[in-house]
Amino acid sequence: MKKQIVLIVMIIFFLISCNSDDFDIDVSDIEIELNIKRLDKDIFKFNKDSADYYISKFQSDYGEFYNIYNYKIIAIGGSNSRRYSDSLYYFLKYCNDAKIKETVSEKFSNISLLKEQLTSLFKHYKYYFPEKNIPNIYTCISGFNQSVVTSDSIIGISLDKYLGYNNKCYSNLPFYNYQKRRMTAEMIPVDVVEAWTKSEFIYQSDSDNMLDNMLYDGKIRYIIDCMLPELPDTIKWRYTEKQLHWANQNESNIWNYLTGKKLLFSTKPSEITKYVGEGPFTVPLSKKSAPKAAVFVAYKIVKSYMKNNPEVSLKMLMNENDARIILAKSKYNPD
Repeated sequence: MKKQIVLIVMIIFFLISCNSDDFDIDVSDIEIELNIKRLDKDIFKFNKDSADYYISKFQSDYGEFYNIYNYKIIAIGGSNSRRYSDSLYYFLKYCNDAKIKETVSEKFSNISLLKEQLTSLFKHYKYYFPEKNIPNIYTCISGFNQSVVTSDSIIGISLDKYLGYNNKCYSNLPFYNYQKRRMTAEMIPVDVVEAWTKSEFIYQSDSDNMLDNMLYDGKIRYIIDCMLPELPDTIKWRYTEKQLHWANQNESNIWNYLTGKKLLFSTKPSEITKYVGEGPFTVPLSKKSAPKAAVFVAYKIVKSYMKNNPEVSLKMLMNENDARIILAKSKYNPD
């Protein structure tokens, strides 16, 4: 009987700790082996005169990620294509001529800090999802394409998308200022969590309305808090200090606006995107507003839901696809 009581107390403590405002849990005893392979370095060893040798070596060393890299990241087709070696040669020549290789090599000559951050991230991931496997991580140069690519047990990180706001490589590229502000090395862990979580817990909705969309992203934001508790909110939200202040000060105003305009159950994609899509701000509100304002409120709803329902695990949260249940049980009241 005593053992049962102790076990119950331990379970309750565990559930409460998972749902407390303090996301900084102890993961020091969790052992994981994080493997980061650097295609961004190895790919430049390619010599067209020995193309068959290098292509075979890349296939052997990088396996499925090499196929993903060719088809989905730099889009030059399969390595068995007749034109493949020429296409790879000219892509690498462009990276050299545009100083991309040089800049990435200098910026990421040492990735020990990145490995430390990702190791901590996936220790937290293992804490909350012990049944899940740790993915293999690859770094690459994409020619400024996707920042993070995921597949089954694979995460690919394009280091050329994280060179820093004022980097000369971005000066003649069609990136907005708000996008370049997020293209820094400190954003990599956040982008990794978001991309990996979205691949593991795919968006599902029968109605596909505003509430469904905003709460799905709100759950992703909550997971980012759980996986990266040490990061400042400005990084986790990709906000400036002013935007974060605005969001915190206007939480009730955002909620009242959404409910007052009867937007929660809107199914118009163009309308939904205004409130949950990327941008420098939330267009219908004001130019001073934070972007994705509806997601900020949704995160607060999710946080309230987890606090008021301590029996709900993170896995249960992510598998709950009825946004109305989360809203109702959250007892959310920003006023």
